[in-house]
Amino acid sequence: IFGIKMHTAWLLLTFPQALGVRMRSFARPLAAGVRTRLEPVYASATASGDDPPPESLSLRVPSPALLLNHMADRYGSTSRILMEFVDNSLDDAESLYEPAKGAYRREVRVDVFVSRRGRRLRIVDNSRGMPPETLARVVMRVGESRKRGASFVNGQFGFGMQSFRAACSSLTVRSAAADRAHQIRVERSQSDGFLLEPLAPTAPEAAALCGGSGTEVLLQGFDAQWVDESFTAAAVAREVESHFERLLDRANLRVTVWDEDAPGPGLRCSPIDYASLSPGASVKKQLPLGAGQVAHINLCVLPAGAPRTRPAGLRPEPAVSEGGADVCVSVGGAEGRPARFFVSGRRIAACGATPSFARQSANRWTLWSHPQVVGYIDITGNRSGPLQPVITRDEFKKTRGRQAAYEALVEACEAPLMDAIESTLSAATEKSLSKLEDTLTAVLADVADAERREAAERLRRERLEQRRQRAAAEGVAAERVSEQGRGGAAATVEAAAEAKPLPEQVASGLGSLIGKALAGAGETVARAIDDIKTDGAASAAAEEERRRARRQKKSPPASEPFTVRLVRGLPGQQEAGERSAETERSRLVGSVILVDSLHPDFQARWRQTRQGAPKVDERLCGYLATVVSAHYRERAYQSAARQRVDYTQAYEELIGTYCRLEEGLRAVLPALLREMQGEDAAAVAAPAAAQVAQDAARAVR
Repeated sequence: IFGIKMHTAWLLLTFPQALGVRMRSFARPLAAGVRTRLEPVYASATASGDDPPPESLSLRVPSPALLLNHMADRYGSTSRILMEFVDNSLDDAESLYEPAKGAYRREVRVDVFVSRRGRRLRIVDNSRGMPPETLARVVMRVGESRKRGASFVNGQFGFGMQSFRAACSSLTVRSAAADRAHQIRVERSQSDGFLLEPLAPTAPEAAALCGGSGTEVLLQGFDAQWVDESFTAAAVAREVESHFERLLDRANLRVTVWDEDAPGPGLRCSPIDYASLSPGASVKKQLPLGAGQVAHINLCVLPAGAPRTRPAGLRPEPAVSEGGADVCVSVGGAEGRPARFFVSGRRIAACGATPSFARQSANRWTLWSHPQVVGYIDITGNRSGPLQPVITRDEFKKTRGRQAAYEALVEACEAPLMDAIESTLSAATEKSLSKLEDTLTAVLADVADAERREAAERLRRERLEQRRQRAAAEGVAAERVSEQGRGGAAATVEAAAEAKPLPEQVASGLGSLIGKALAGAGETVARAIDDIKTDGAASAAAEEERRRARRQKKSPPASEPFTVRLVRGLPGQQEAGERSAETERSRLVGSVILVDSLHPDFQARWRQTRQGAPKVDERLCGYLATVVSAHYRERAYQSAARQRVDYTQAYEELIGTYCRLEEGLRAVLPALLREMQGEDAAAVAAPAAAQVAQDAARAVR
């Protein structure tokens, strides 16, 4: 012992120098003196060759509360902490469960009360309850759990009670058994001085226990950052449904969530009915994993567009009465129910979000994180088998048999589920293409109607202009007739004057003769100018009439219906194999426009979500508008039976049709995407087609 102490002193004196730590000047002489005195003693002790005897040591934790608080930081969400205490209630009721009947011997109730305003949670059950010695052991003994090795219960680490330290300031546990009730309160910063207090049956604190057996857990003083969107009755109900769906299917079990801030009906949690989901394919089997563990697999791929969401607590039927209180029954949906791992009926994590499993599978995103894949893999049997949950129950320990168990699961599930996903995507693509071509046909019909209206309006204006020009020409002709009449009268006067005797004509003077000659020359010039103007107006009117006739020949085909079809290969190309950019993109067959959806240019613009819903964007709209407008104008020229084409005007008309069609598609794009992606399918399906047509018509106008 003396040698060990000398050795320890020697290390303490030389350790700062070994680390290169500069000791203060006043401590150096003291250290040198002590080392001088200890060196001979240490040398004599080690020179004797006698090994010092071993010393028994024990772990000491100076501040248990501080250590537990740091360990509790491993919990990252309010829901995960809450599930620990709900799980304790269900574990306590396990002795009442009869597996052969699939039911509890009596009704088991678990009520969860949520107060966002008061920042507290309360869990009350009517299970067996705990006597005072058990209550003290469960709350105070960390790392000790008598559930370890028990069948189909969760706790085995003895740490769940301490999870409150991550989020709130205090934990109060009240429990009643054998007509005795006690409570114990734990503060987050408290390490000792805990009181186990008896409760009188008439005490207000014991009111929730209703004078029978059961336990009440009160979590108070939640930190503000933990009171988030998950801190509501509806969110808690959804979390309970997802976390305990394997247990909620048992008869005589009632789990209800209540909002203490808004009195009203509670939300009863219910399991999901996988049979009602009409799965496209499923994997249902029991797979041995070795070492006494069995995986119960129930996975399915939902068909595209299948209803997946029914919010907890919302049900068309009126609330029912239970024990004098109104309760809304939550109808479980597939929302938030992806493929998940369970252990003994309690959720661990989504398969795609379990890091060790995700690394093992090459289809983490395409299968295990696919939103259409729902269900569970429940691990039961030997708790010491290859798949063992970690303390926070969101991952599996790295055991010797974990990788082999993962490989067995991948081999059993991935092939059939991948085939089902491919089939679902193909069906979703066909459905989406059908909706897209219907929309194209409707928008093109609106474009054709708009162009026909414009053509009719243009023809009306041209006819009005023609009438105006005709009236102007008639006015010019009448003016000429009037001028000719005035010219005849002047000629009569001149003839009478010429009949006078020569002396009178001479008397009139030479000035009069010269004036008449000049006036006659001016009238001749004016008539020539009027003739030129009249001929020019007539020529311009004739040219405008010819242009109008040409434009009438190029107007859209009157009331001819057009149809757009998105096909997988054009006629004669289905067996062509690989396509290139030079392959025909589309074809006009009568009044039907065929667009090849397998062409590389179309595929480059066609994208889909993992559910199979299309991501139709402006790039695809522009491509379709270009192809369809070209064939539409082609059909218009064919209907006009034109022999010669005015290329400038044809180009302008093609651009005009393209712009109208693109604007129409962009206007209906949001409604089209909502319909394709199945958002609120029951509410959107009926008015979607009418809304699409209305938006397209408004955009075209």
